[in-house]
Amino acid sequence: MAKDRVYQIEGIVFRRKGEKPKDIDFLLLKRIPEGGGFWQPVTGGVHVKEKRMDALKRELKEEVNINTKNIEKIINIRHSFSFINRDGNKLDEYVFGVEIDPKKEIAISREHTEAKWVNLKKALKMLKYKNNKDGFKKLYKIILNSRM
Repeated sequence: MAKDRVYQIEGIVFRRKGEKPKDIDFLLLKRIPEGGGFWQPVTGGVHVKEKRMDALKRELKEEVNINTKNIEKIINIRHSFSFINRDGNKLDEYVFGVEIDPKKEIAISREHTEAKWVNLKKALKMLKYKNNKDGFKKLYKIILNSRM
């Protein structure tokens, strides 16, 4: 029997503290031990009949208390990947970059035990999955080619 395809979004939250590449920080969240205990960006499922962008905004609010007024820009980095979750379901995950106001304080949900703002090099060391790392690298290139 074929497993249902489930869609997910990934929001790579970042902030600029200045105009140089070294001034870009990325937000990583540590999953609770029951959820794997690994570092990741904001992620979540897309509900039936929900648009990806609506799911992204909902997950940002639920996981780190970021609402639309705190978002400077959302970037569709045109990166997606598929994987099999712990329940054996195939998931397609669509990745977005989310620039927020650098003064915005975040508040994590019960899904995570801690949050850290880190540079790209540190993020790539902390992330567990190659697909996540690829999304971060792709977003970083887009950021550097935009207004820096």
